[in-house]
Amino acid sequence: MPLVWAHAEHIKLLRSLKDGAVFDMPPQPFIRYVKNAPPLAPIVWRMTSDKLHLAVGRTLRLEFLEPAIVHWSSNNWTSTTDNTADATEMGTYICDLPTENLAEGGAIVFTVIWTQQNEWTGTNYRVDICEEPARQP
Repeated sequence: MPLVWAHAEHIKLLRSLKDGAVFDMPPQPFIRYVKNAPPLAPIVWRMTSDKLHLAVGRTLRLEFLEPAIVHWSSNNWTSTTDNTADATEMGTYICDLPTENLAEGGAIVFTVIWTQQNEWTGTNYRVDICEEPARQP
């Protein structure tokens, strides 16, 4: 029986090569996941995260266990922006930084102020921007 299956797969492969398209691919998954690919999920950073590399075009999501303000820069502190972490239904706080347009070789540096205690973490964190392989259809 396995030989029959292998022979059938070989015939489907030959047909796909001749047609220039996969012979037995249902159109619905192709439309959903290739033609109309969903957006890339954010990359999550937490206080317990190790050094992180963010792929070009991805959003950086910072996740905290308490309310916070993120003081950050994408040009080594030449200019800065403050973003407030928003509460989620899960009891955490998230802050998405607009990092989608940053170039490879760049970096995001940030520090955090805990709003309930009005205290800075006293640490600068760094996330490097790197190249990501292109999404394959």
